[in-house]
Amino acid sequence: MSCPPNIRNVLICRSSIIAKLEAELKSSERCGLCHFYCDANNSVKRDPIIIIGTFCRQLLEQAQLDTFVDYMERVEELRKRYNSSQTTDVPALLNDLYLIFEKIIHDFTDVKIIIDGLDECERGIRCDLLNKLQHLSPCVSVLVSSRPEDDISKACEDKLQVWNEEEVRHDIALYIHQRFQSENICAFSEEFQKKVEKKLVDENQGM
Repeated sequence: MSCPPNIRNVLICRSSIIAKLEAELKSSERCGLCHFYCDANNSVKRDPIIIIGTFCRQLLEQAQLDTFVDYMERVEELRKRYNSSQTTDVPALLNDLYLIFEKIIHDFTDVKIIIDGLDECERGIRCDLLNKLQHLSPCVSVLVSSRPEDDISKACEDKLQVWNEEEVRHDIALYIHQRFQSENICAFSEEFQKKVEKKLVDENQGM
């Protein structure tokens, strides 16, 4: 798979960049940010229609232009058709969604697309997604975080790829620590929590 030189696909294991980009783009006019977290344990979180539909909704909400009302209605219509199982031609529905996404992008001067954990999707889904994204407008930059799966690495072989195990370990540790805090797990000592966090980090490194 070859990608046009004006599409800057970057493969990097670093999900925390989303928050930084959101802060930077808040003060930028006609710039958009799309992001999606894939999860192998949740079928919705690895559904290409949900992924692209989410991108459409995110850009439309950021633009807040009257001219985008029609796009919003069309995206909603496709969503209802998909959820109600009124169509058996999912590929055609997905293609319609891609066409709407492309039209929305043309009203932006700069769009960042971030897919976190692409390897959580089935091989066929992620290859098709990368193939579709490479044909978007030159104003689009794509950032993908993933384990170094062979098909993803091959699809982005002519792009910048950064694999930093220490940063990956730090991100996993930070995520686990935040989950501990959000769940208000305080029945155990801090020392015990640290041991559990280290164990979880070590196990996830091998996944």
